[in-house]
Amino acid sequence: MAITDLAFSSTAVDATSDPQSVALTWRVTNTDQRAITVTGVVELREFRQGAAFGPVRTLDFALRSGEADIFADWDSTAQNSSYRYEMYIPQYATTDTAEWRITKATAQDGRGHTVKLNAEELATLGAQFTVTHLADKEGPTVSTVSLNGGDRVYHDGNGLTLDYDVNIEDVGLGFKRGALVLAGPGGREISTPFELRKENDWSAYCGENSWVSLPARWANCTVTVPIAAGTPSGAWTVSRVRLVDEAGNVTVNRDVTAPTVYVSRNQTIEASDFQVTPEFVDNWRATATAELRFRAQSWNGPIVDVDVETARMCWPGGSEPEFHEDGTVSVGLTIPAGSDGCEITGIALTDESGNMSFYGSVYRAPALDLVVAPVRDDTPPAVLELRAPKKVWKVSELKNAWGIGFDVRIDNTSGAPVTGGWATLYDSNGHSVGGHGGGYSEDPDGWVNLSVSAYAVPGEYVIGFRVTDAAGNSSGFGFPNTSYPAPPGGPLTITVVEG
Repeated sequence: MAITDLAFSSTAVDATSDPQSVALTWRVTNTDQRAITVTGVVELREFRQGAAFGPVRTLDFALRSGEADIFADWDSTAQNSSYRYEMYIPQYATTDTAEWRITKATAQDGRGHTVKLNAEELATLGAQFTVTHLADKEGPTVSTVSLNGGDRVYHDGNGLTLDYDVNIEDVGLGFKRGALVLAGPGGREISTPFELRKENDWSAYCGENSWVSLPARWANCTVTVPIAAGTPSGAWTVSRVRLVDEAGNVTVNRDVTAPTVYVSRNQTIEASDFQVTPEFVDNWRATATAELRFRAQSWNGPIVDVDVETARMCWPGGSEPEFHEDGTVSVGLTIPAGSDGCEITGIALTDESGNMSFYGSVYRAPALDLVVAPVRDDTPPAVLELRAPKKVWKVSELKNAWGIGFDVRIDNTSGAPVTGGWATLYDSNGHSVGGHGGGYSEDPDGWVNLSVSAYAVPGEYVIGFRVTDAAGNSSGFGFPNTSYPAPPGGPLTITVVEG
């Protein structure tokens, strides 16, 4: 056996402008005609100023199958096989010049024949090249630090976590690791380390499910900061972010713009007896109002601010909170027409000294269970009258029309408004020949514009229809061979003629 033609495609590579690639090729020959396999190893290593640097890069190769990094070209045989490896050369490195050498090359055929090239033979074959890089001398920088969650957090005294997203840029070899430092009440500091977790040569993770492409010139790292049990209330700010890149450059970013988080144990302002009245409102057709009331006591001066967080479609009323002599606080609530009610998810209280207390699930405190719901409506829509602007249609008109339109007037004095409907066109035998349904709405006078698609021949037809309101109630009229009643004023008939 013999290893021949072992060489790189270039003896000098300049990567100062862009990353480059170098092809390493070699050939394995064997005079044993009964050999059917070829396997082997090629090892590469970087040298700086004549000394080996970094880990050995090992390339396992094989003729056709097996566990290998490189397989022979398609027309190769066990007696004459050729191989190729494309080596990526990065633009940046920790030094500006280096040399890569082949330090080992072996092959075997499984029949006892082997070959191994020594250092002198490798040098004779020209199995090395020099490379010029840009030396990475600049450390990473922080582009943004954002908070993953609210900036007001309740602390029950048992410890909690704050989640941050740290966006990092590095123009050289890429970010490697860092530490996020928070400053808190009483001079406290918390330093939380984070680093890349490499999955392979081209991808990594930094924090929980935050994927990063390698080299990590741009990285979004999720950092979970623990707040210890017993920590007092107060504000937490990002003091600095320490970053290290793959070249070992270190930067400490101090002028970082990031949200301030206030963590409260609810010790300086206490609130209780939360309630909303009424618990049910009729807002099916008009805006309704309700009131949030609770008892509050501040130990460090009067309460100067009340923030109410809501879910569903509602909001605190247009007036300022009222502070009553009995120690209660009231806040008006506005529930617009058609809303599914109002849920109080958070109440934040601030005293004149800037101390804060938080209540409700939006602040990670126990849920308040304060809900204003629409009154129950079990009454189907009441249809008062119908009208069909056009009752006689030509066949050609139906082909070009979007459908047969007709109008239904609903009693809009109370109850949920109509929000949907369905209509079907029946021939004289009671067979369906068209239909249409979807979302609809009432005009101020209660009229709903419905339509039915039709593919009809000349004849007499009748329309059956159903309307559904926002509460889920429905009324149906005019469906043949069913228990549905005729619509007010009698069946809605349509005539189709030739033409």
